Amino acid sequence: GAQMHRNLVRLGIASDIAASICNEIDVESDLAGHTWRQPINALSTALPTTHDRLLTDGGVAAFVGPTGVGKTTTIAKIASRFAVQGGARDIALVSMDGYRIGAQEQLRTFGRIINASVFEAADAYELSAVLDKVADYRLVLIDTEGVSQRDNRLVSMLDGLGNQRRSIDLYLTLAATADEDVLDETVRQYSQATIAGCVLTKIDEASRLGSAISVMIRNNLPLTYLTDGQRVPDDLHAAEVKRLWLMHKALDYASDDRFLPLEKDMAQHYIAMERANA
Repeated sequence: GAQMHRNLVRLGIASDIAASICNEIDVESDLAGHTWRQPINALSTALPTTHDRLLTDGGVAAFVGPTGVGKTTTIAKIASRFAVQGGARDIALVSMDGYRIGAQEQLRTFGRIINASVFEAADAYELSAVLDKVADYRLVLIDTEGVSQRDNRLVSMLDGLGNQRRSIDLYLTLAATADEDVLDETVRQYSQATIAGCVLTKIDEASRLGSAISVMIRNNLPLTYLTDGQRVPDDLHAAEVKRLWLMHKALDYASDDRFLPLEKDMAQHYIAMERANA
């Protein structure tokens, strides 16, 4: 049991989550040499996920979260996936990010590429007018400005999205690269609103994945999408079918050079990877 706990902690799994996972496992039944299989399966089972409804049913969704986590790129990936299925004319993209230079431009350019309509809304009042306008679109994706979990504007932003006549599903977008305590605090603050699901981005840039996995389990936050790169739409995955993939990725990262804090090792590791991918 102690070895299993240590193994989980090596993945970056928080001690409290590791302990609760170990409690669920019958250690005697775990064959020697398989000290990973059961905890990995138990972790995968403990990770809450939700069905990827946007791609199957459409809907109205706003992507919320701190600045720089990849909300705009995630929207582009979901929209282009939906467009590929033949629904480009059914897509409306709405930019509410008036602060970040280039965010609206990025969305507009992308809308032109996939032939989707793009709208802008400076605030909740303008958003309700836009939502009336796009009432018959099957998929409406709203790109919000990045708001830190410590920003006093957070509550009013969430209220503005929550008080619309048309109900909006909120998807909290988090980067796998963030520290566990920052992720935890972000989830707690954003959970003042009802969160439909979570998008975990930058999986390819993280040094380990245990922190993000721990936060999802601890806060019972259902994971909907995983993203692991900049390519649109390739680097977007439905979490529901990729749970074990995520666990094995966490395992790879832990046994990898990327686990060593030494920059020299990190550099060599990346050089080797670049060569392998060249």
